[in-house]
Amino acid sequence: MRAATVYYYVSDLDRALQFYTSVIGLKLKHRFGARWAEVEAGPITIGLHPSDGKPVAVGGGGTVSFTVEPEIDFEAFIEELRAKGAEVSPVRTPPRGRFVIVKDPDGNELHFIQFSATWKSENNYS
Repeated sequence: MRAATVYYYVSDLDRALQFYTSVIGLKLKHRFGARWAEVEAGPITIGLHPSDGKPVAVGGGGTVSFTVEPEIDFEAFIEELRAKGAEVSPVRTPPRGRFVIVKDPDGNELHFIQFSATWKSENNYS
């Protein structure tokens, strides 16, 4: 068994797709009319499920976490997200590296982390 898809409820499917494809840069995998869409996120798929007019719960669900590879300029990556209109938290720098939280238009959180090579080595983390 393997996890394949995580999903978020969204209030506006078109707006969510624009965010995940144009702002975050993920590729559209499937769209089933106004009922469901999926974007590719590495080894998993993020599903976008319309809330059908019901309020979207904020802050109570899971969070998708993305690893930003060490060869990517983290600060430039974050500035690009901000330039595209993403709501990005301040950069946090715990011992394991640095990360930000990005909110989609419905307030669902995405976690972007760039691990410290020293921390990964000391903790045998791959």
